[in-house]
Amino acid sequence: MTIRTVSGEVFLEMPASISSRERARLLVEHLHREEVNPKNLDLSQLTFDSSHLPNLNFDGCKLDAVMFHGCNLQGSMFHQITSHSLGLHGCNLSNTFFTQTQIRSVHMSMPLGFPQGDILTAGTLDCYDVYAYRYKGEYFLVRAGCRVFSLKNARRHWNDVEGREDLLDGVEFLAKLAKRRGWKMELPDDILWEIDRI
Repeated sequence: MTIRTVSGEVFLEMPASISSRERARLLVEHLHREEVNPKNLDLSQLTFDSSHLPNLNFDGCKLDAVMFHGCNLQGSMFHQITSHSLGLHGCNLSNTFFTQTQIRSVHMSMPLGFPQGDILTAGTLDCYDVYAYRYKGEYFLVRAGCRVFSLKNARRHWNDVEGREDLLDGVEFLAKLAKRRGWKMELPDDILWEIDRI
């Protein structure tokens, strides 16, 4: 099996009889050994298991049916990727950027890197994975898709958007659970300034 670029050029030759997981493992070894990025590669149908892939550039990759199970993708860039199905189960996605992507479906469970009890989920509402987390171990923040808000700003934002009643109800549910656990709901100005840059 050959790993090719999106334009069809050979990037890495591999034995034809190996599994998707083994191909992914050999690719990761090659990326680390050669200190290269997987930019513009067709990585379709590969399964990465707990791979260490931080700070890599996946720009322009084709990632159809790719599974990143439990991978460390911290700080990696996914710009102009395409995928009909992308698995990000248990991944560390801290400071990972997805921009100008065409992804039909993403399958996720809770990200690694949060202490147990520091993340609450409302599930998928209005096509967004909605969860709250305890920022800096104290402050309630809610995330829906790529948007991060304080409770006050989430209410203000989604109150003004028609058809987002389920999303707003999910935020209220998360706020109730967070209050019960003693999370701080009001954020100081310096924290509000920080989250504008998340």
